[in-house]
Amino acid sequence: AGEFSHDLPNSSDGAIDLMAVEGLEAAANRGNALAHYALALLNAPFVRRRAGELAKRLQATAGAGTDAQIRLAFQLCLSREPDPTELAEAAAFVRAQAASRRARDTKPSDDAGQKLALTDFCQSLMGLNEFIYVD
Repeated sequence: AGEFSHDLPNSSDGAIDLMAVEGLEAAANRGNALAHYALALLNAPFVRRRAGELAKRLQATAGAGTDAQIRLAFQLCLSREPDPTELAEAAAFVRAQAASRRARDTKPSDDAGQKLALTDFCQSLMGLNEFIYVD
């Protein structure tokens, strides 16, 4: 069986192994880890924290405008502008997520709901093949 690498850079120790962190070492050893690895990477606490940090940066740099935040996110994550359809769909996603989060929260806050919605959007960008693989 062929070998593959699943190490990602980490500033603290040079590399982390998300397969081991997420408890998927056995799946990797059976050779069927691709889907599990993709889901683990997308849902890993590490990725969620980075998405939250990106959302905070977008709010600080691009201001309160959702379209400006989305444009900056595309620039930072994908090195390009979103096309008009992507921008409209991303803005609709952030609005829907913010409304959903405010509806679920026992003490709704527009700022908290918006930040969490933006974090959700950033996390989804980080799951795109275009983000993960360099052409």
